[in-house]
Amino acid sequence: MFSMALVMQILTWVLMAAGCLVVGREIGKLIFKGKKSVSGLRKATQALSIALREHGLKKLPEALEAFTIGDVDDLLVYIQDAATVVRSGNAAIIAELEGTFDRMLGIKLNSPEGRAALKARLVEAEKFAVKAAKVAAVAAPLAATLV
Repeated sequence: MFSMALVMQILTWVLMAAGCLVVGREIGKLIFKGKKSVSGLRKATQALSIALREHGLKKLPEALEAFTIGDVDDLLVYIQDAATVVRSGNAAIIAELEGTFDRMLGIKLNSPEGRAALKARLVEAEKFAVKAAKVAAVAAPLAATLV
């Protein structure tokens, strides 16, 4: 009734279809597994961005937020801005760091714990200044004899 060639051809097509389904299923699992990991990475990046913003940083959280929403153009702009600051020299870098320091200081001064920590640091700095003055007083006569 059916020729052996036709049976073999049908069997070949069935096996090829089954193979394609298995391969497609495995590829789908890999793709969706990747989507979950990218989604998890984006959520972690968003949480990091919020934490950095709460600690007074400004530019890095903006770049991380651009990554989080997948805005590559804004991310490239932030990278270009950072490169411009670095290329423009120490004054620009110091200005960025001073801005960050001012924002962080403002955050510290807004909480009682932060004010207490700053007071403790000031006490340590005063103790260090007293020790440095004593060392300078002892070292001054020795330095004069070396010249």
